[in-house]
Amino acid sequence: MSRLIIRYGMVGGIICVCLGLLSWFTIAPGLGQGLTQIIGYLISFFCLMSIPMGIKYYRDKLNNGVVSIPQALKIGLGISFITSFIVLCYSVLFFEFAGDDYLQWQAANLTEEELAEFKIRLEQMPGFMKTPLFQGLVIFGMVSLMGIIINFISTLFLQRPLNKKLTKIKK
Repeated sequence: MSRLIIRYGMVGGIICVCLGLLSWFTIAPGLGQGLTQIIGYLISFFCLMSIPMGIKYYRDKLNNGVVSIPQALKIGLGISFITSFIVLCYSVLFFEFAGDDYLQWQAANLTEEELAEFKIRLEQMPGFMKTPLFQGLVIFGMVSLMGIIINFISTLFLQRPLNKKLTKIKK
């Protein structure tokens, strides 16, 4: 089961990193911050689809069509953690190397009033909140939370109790 968790977690993380980079270099320059943020959430949701895929693979291919709630939760949480950890590493590196570009991008489409307010908020922000590690941890938390929600929903929909499987075999 651990190989399955690692495999699907890495797939989810790699998809998120690739789509994030693709978005940053192609979509983000032409769109405002609001739309790009929505696209970022959609990318996170899409990469976390590795959770139901991993649970379904375990159920159908490795466990004779049955998966219990604890098994499904364990698989989903493992996949979610690995995906989130990969996204954490990517985010820290992104903000380390492109943090200044990111701030300029955030300020690019603002009016003078909004820009003045943006600079005031930036100056009032504690120093630790500007660090790449903090930014990465915020994104890690967001992806983890989404992963937990997707995991619970997937567990409910993909769980098949042993009794249903035995009933199908008898018929």
